[in-house]
Amino acid sequence: MFETALHLGTEHPNLLWLFVAGMLCFGGGLAVGLVSRLRDRFSDTAAAPDGE
Repeated sequence: MFETALHLGTEHPNLLWLFVAGMLCFGGGLAVGLVSRLRDRFSDTAAAPDGE
């Protein structure tokens, strides 16, 4: 009973691969957010040069 409650998943044979996949997904999300923010910033300044 206590083994199930205290299970942290550290005995998983592919724990390293799960960690690597998680970090890659996290980095991909950061990159998508950065590209989106930069695209919005540059498209706003190019579309309205008169300040509107």
